[in-house]
Amino acid sequence: MTEDAKWFTTTTLARRWLCSPRTVRNLVHQGKLPATRIGEKLIRISRQDVEAYEHRLEEKRTTKERGPFDCGKVGALDAVAWARKTVR
Repeated sequence: MTEDAKWFTTTTLARRWLCSPRTVRNLVHQGKLPATRIGEKLIRISRQDVEAYEHRLEEKRTTKERGPFDCGKVGALDAVAWARKTVR
């Protein structure tokens, strides 16, 4: 799946965000990231929802709030920001 695709899998989104597919699935399960389920196991996330989520993360980062990736480890939010800058 290319960066121009309209839909992401959990794996392709994890590559974009430099995290694990499990992290993406957890965000979907927690309701923090909208997704479409195909059958029982397949999950697809629209490009529009990904970009909206990333925008919300950037807003939280600029207001110094803790985001959903911020678990005390250095770099999780930075990784998302870095990935967005390098992909463009």
